[in-house]
Amino acid sequence: MRKLLLSCWLLLLASGVCYIFWSNEWKYLQPTPVPQNYEAVSTGQHIDIDSKLPSEKGKPVFIHFFNPIVLVHVLTLLILTRW
Repeated sequence: MRKLLLSCWLLLLASGVCYIFWSNEWKYLQPTPVPQNYEAVSTGQHIDIDSKLPSEKGKPVFIHFFNPIVLVHVLTLLILTRW
């Protein structure tokens, strides 16, 4: 009886782990939704940002793309190298 109960418990745990992996894989296999106002831009095409972004004449426009995953990698490297 104990062996049967233990086997069922281990099977339930293994099934739970498999479900978690499957659901994450399923989530990232879905196609990315395309926004309604999406405009395809070909390589080398000029993008007029003056009409899209507010800016003052003669001053540069700073466009920053932040990726938090890179921050995690940098912090991990800093910790590993004890900097």
